[in-house]
Amino acid sequence: MKLSLKAMITGALVCTSLASVSAATITTPAGSFSTPKNVNATSLSQSQALALLKGTKAKNVEDAKILNSLQLIGPKFDLYQLQGKDKGTSKTALLAVYNAKDDIEAGLTKSASKVAGLDKVQGLGQYAPLLSDFGASIISQQFHDKDGGIVIPDAMMTGLIKSGNQALFSSEYMLNQSFARKKAQNPNASDIKVKFENMELIHPVAKTKYPTYTAGTRALITVDGLQLPYYVKAFVVMNPQAPTAMALLTSDVEGAYFQPMVDKAITKLK
Repeated sequence: MKLSLKAMITGALVCTSLASVSAATITTPAGSFSTPKNVNATSLSQSQALALLKGTKAKNVEDAKILNSLQLIGPKFDLYQLQGKDKGTSKTALLAVYNAKDDIEAGLTKSASKVAGLDKVQGLGQYAPLLSDFGASIISQQFHDKDGGIVIPDAMMTGLIKSGNQALFSSEYMLNQSFARKKAQNPNASDIKVKFENMELIHPVAKTKYPTYTAGTRALITVDGLQLPYYVKAFVVMNPQAPTAMALLTSDVEGAYFQPMVDKAITKLK
């Protein structure tokens, strides 16, 4: 029986979770932090299974795309499995880590180009593109420090947090509307509904090395009547040289175990 590349990747994740090698340090582009002594961390990027997968030959276009994305695991993205114990009961969570610098740079460049807009001014002729690029460069410099690191002005960050929280408020409605439309278009599609509870809106985290922001929620996902309770917690660490996004995903019950742990650990990032 031949296994698809997707099935092999799923197997690699399982092997990673069962690996005997564990670490008490989470390494991210923004820095590293330690887990408590009773919590082990195993990374996908360091697994032997991933190394074998990267050596797999693509058999079709879909395989090629998947293999190309695997090359990003490590420098751009990583996935940790956290394993802990509480009163003899095993606890498990996934922590995704993503280097967002290229994405933020692209967004800043696009925004700067729109604000500059000199290529739209009449009468500049052949100089319009040059002047537009120059204007965009000047604006872009406002978002970088002397070492080229990304720095978001406080006023802009306040606006981003406000708009982000507005999006969170409407996210449950928007998601359910989207799932309902897909169900209407395809009666055979799963009936999916989501409900967010005890939502923790975006806010700064105190006493961190770099400006850090977090949000979280309990998420009840219902698929064809089957209820799946999750807990999600996200962080954005604004290290100028490597802005990093992190997302913790675990069950609703295990969220009570991992939430205080990651809240404390993120303040120890160095």
